[in-house]
Amino acid sequence: MAHLPTICDGCGRVSLTPFAGTDAQPPDCPHCAGARRVVPSCSYGQADIALFDELSEAVTEGLDPIEGQRLGHELSHALWSGTTGEIFDGLASRWPSLMPLVLVTGNNQGHQRRLLLMLKTIFEAVSLTRRSGTVAMSAEAVRRPHHPYTGPPPHGSAAPRSRRD
Repeated sequence: MAHLPTICDGCGRVSLTPFAGTDAQPPDCPHCAGARRVVPSCSYGQADIALFDELSEAVTEGLDPIEGQRLGHELSHALWSGTTGEIFDGLASRWPSLMPLVLVTGNNQGHQRRLLLMLKTIFEAVSLTRRSGTVAMSAEAVRRPHHPYTGPPPHGSAAPRSRRD
């Protein structure tokens, strides 16, 4: 059975969830009962769950969405260019808990690609969260009508006219 990466809106955990069909919603997070969203990525197999969970636990603590986006981009480039071995040193220095996986993987290109693909999925999932903060709107901005193309009308003027008027 295929498993899709999901992220919990409540606690931010990234995990693999069994694919139950195109109309099915992912089940709630088993850790916090929050809603989970499917992350755009490839699907994974049953054998990938333990490694994916280990990687997710290792790197998501303290990872903010902007850093996740940057790292996801770097891993995409490394996977595309085939320079997978060089990136492991930086990742292992940032997250020392990755060192045993790096040592076990060694120079095996297939294992390196598998780890980096999972990490890329996790980093990109974290980059989709809004935990980095939100921009507050003033009450006045919410009350004023906005035109979809020109923005709010100046005070005391009529709303912008459409081309058909």
